Amino acid sequence: MYNYTICYNFSEEYFKRACKALEERIPNIKKGRSSHDVDGSKTQEYVDDSNHNHITVYNDYPTDVVCIKSEKDIEKYLIKK
Repeated sequence: MYNYTICYNFSEEYFKRACKALEERIPNIKKGRSSHDVDGSKTQEYVDDSNHNHITVYNDYPTDVVCIKSEKDIEKYLIKK
């Protein structure tokens, strides 16, 4: 499992930006289910069928972080050129 910390703060803005970046930069990515917790935490799941990768973006209130977890390395898609 690969973990990418996007922001060390609970942030709706950075959560949306992370989701948008994945959607724009990873070919063949499909949006999966999303969830919203009572404390404001959110997750958005994605599937990349071309290489059987599951990706989840977290905006986690208890840990105060926005992060991405992926089964495969996606770093090349996260670095803006």
